[in-house]
Amino acid sequence: SGPARTRTACAVRVDAAGAGRFLRNALWDNAHAAAIVATDGAPRLRDNSVLLSTKPRGTNVDAQGIVVQDGGKGELIGNEVYGIGTAGVSIAGGARPNVLRNHVHGCWAAAVRVSDGGGGVLKQNVIARTPRGVVLLSKADPMLDGNTITGATDAGVHAADGALGRLQHNSIVENKTNVVVAAGAAPVLEHNTISRSSSAGVHVHSGGLGTFRANDIADHPTAGVLVEDGGQGQFDSNRIHDNPRTGVLMRNGMAEFHKNVIIDSDVGVLCSAQSHGLFSMNFIRNHREHGLKVEGRSRTRFQRNTIAHVPHAAVLLAAQACPVLTDNDIGFCQGPAVHCTEQSTGSFAGNTIHDHRGPGFLVDDSCPEIRGCTISEGASEAVLYRNKGQGALTKCQILKHKGTCVAVTDQSNPVIMDNVISDGAGDGIVVSESRAQIQRNQLFRLVGFGLRLHDKGISNFAHCEVGSARVCLSIAEGCGGKFEGLNLHDAEEVLMSLHTSEYLEFRDCTFHRSAQDGVMVHNGAPQFFDNEFKENAGVACKILVDAKPGPLLSNNAFTGNAVAIQCTHYRAEYQTGNAFAANRQAIRVADKAAPGEGRAPSPDEECGARDTDGEMDAASAVFAIRTGSFKKVKRGNAASSPSRKMGFGGGGWHSRRRQEAFEYGAAGHVLDWRGLQGPGATDVRSLNRE
Repeated sequence: SGPARTRTACAVRVDAAGAGRFLRNALWDNAHAAAIVATDGAPRLRDNSVLLSTKPRGTNVDAQGIVVQDGGKGELIGNEVYGIGTAGVSIAGGARPNVLRNHVHGCWAAAVRVSDGGGGVLKQNVIARTPRGVVLLSKADPMLDGNTITGATDAGVHAADGALGRLQHNSIVENKTNVVVAAGAAPVLEHNTISRSSSAGVHVHSGGLGTFRANDIADHPTAGVLVEDGGQGQFDSNRIHDNPRTGVLMRNGMAEFHKNVIIDSDVGVLCSAQSHGLFSMNFIRNHREHGLKVEGRSRTRFQRNTIAHVPHAAVLLAAQACPVLTDNDIGFCQGPAVHCTEQSTGSFAGNTIHDHRGPGFLVDDSCPEIRGCTISEGASEAVLYRNKGQGALTKCQILKHKGTCVAVTDQSNPVIMDNVISDGAGDGIVVSESRAQIQRNQLFRLVGFGLRLHDKGISNFAHCEVGSARVCLSIAEGCGGKFEGLNLHDAEEVLMSLHTSEYLEFRDCTFHRSAQDGVMVHNGAPQFFDNEFKENAGVACKILVDAKPGPLLSNNAFTGNAVAIQCTHYRAEYQTGNAFAANRQAIRVADKAAPGEGRAPSPDEECGARDTDGEMDAASAVFAIRTGSFKKVKRGNAASSPSRKMGFGGGGWHSRRRQEAFEYGAAGHVLDWRGLQGPGATDVRSLNRE
């Protein structure tokens, strides 16, 4: 015992199954090592004080404190190892000592170094104030349990070169970087506290692996977890929180994160530089800027995560990012739920987007694919395309939005297909200053417009269904497109309102069950082919265009409407080119200034009121009665006259056309006889009831 100023290779050497007990000794200032346990030696070193060197740094570059090597075992308990040497405790060559409750500090390279297959158990040690606290190299496989590792100026734990090892229940705090995993290393860290570094909590470099499970990772200025340059690793059930800038930072990383809680940072997860990782079933919330930010062509996959409670965009895609997000729950954000910008792409499938103050998806100069998502309960748009936004919106459920459900503006050109849009407080789909392909969508129960084109919006609508809206389809001046297979029904005001002089074509559409009018043409010359107008309470097709020739209607069917066609300029083609059945009135010709006023057509116009078989249809009958279009003849035999049987008997003039109309009614057809006067009206109403 006592100071030993030797200049030999070591102070104490135990070889070849040597043992012994070394208690409360002071060993210091040796050139190579203070104590060595070699080969199969198994001594017990307890409560010793080992000073490596008092020389300036670099003088004794090989100085080490306690070396256990070549299969050595033994116990190191309660020793203090300090000074400026290369390693306070070195375990190598398959050695397996128990290192318990030691205080190793002040070493200029590493406090504990395990290499060349070394192992053993390091438990309840204090490792402090060194460049590197614990270094694991060359297939090292120790167990570190309950240690405190702090004050390292480089790394608290540094694993590299095929190192393994298991670290559990350790406190790794206040190091420059708490844990570094370099090329080839694959340690397992469980239930550790990793906090308060001056850089990153866990840093996985190129070629690094490792498993991180149930650790508490907090308060790191760069990132709680940093994975870069092809680094990998598995992170399961960790709590990553209160990191000022970023919870998880992936720069060209390939790690996988499962069931982690990532909360209370500026950005929860930041993936950049072509990262290819996987995040599944993580809880990402309460961040000051974004829950998830992806940039730099990153292709990371995100599955079944919860991303919520952020003041800006919950998910931000930038700088040509192209991630894949599937079955995530994204909501409770003050800005947009998902913001795609800077030519990003990406795929969104089966996500639930809800409770967002900004748009559910804000597509800004980007081209994402949005498929099978549910977007609901938003205070703004469900999807907003702007600034040349593109991409596809398909098979989504868009529900209960206070703003426009889907808005396309600023030269955008998306494809919108097979979506269901319902229960909105605003409009369904609005296109302005853009082009869009809109096909096979269903829109129901909307307070505003179902489909709307304005500000030079041009779209092709195909096979869409719009029902229970104030106006199902509105087309403003300067807008155009082709419309095929539309099903517009149950509008509160009008099914379709047209105000544009641009080319419009409607084919194979159905306009039915409007509470007021069906189609209103305010301007232009739209073309209608093979459409069906039925069961509208007002005018099925109201044409308010002064210019001739006006709209073109051909091969359309008008059935069960109050008025089939109302126009300012009568065209015989309206009757001869279309089919009428069970309308209260077929064609009403009215002046635009007084739309309720009618006029009698010329005899040439009247001749089109019969069907080809010579019988009168319901529309023609009502047309004859309401417009007074009849040829007056002498009354016939009072007893046999059909008009007499209907209550018109007794002299005067009567109408052959009215007579035919009554006969048509007697055959079982129900007509509108509200325009009749005289005692015959009562009998006709009775006939209708029958």
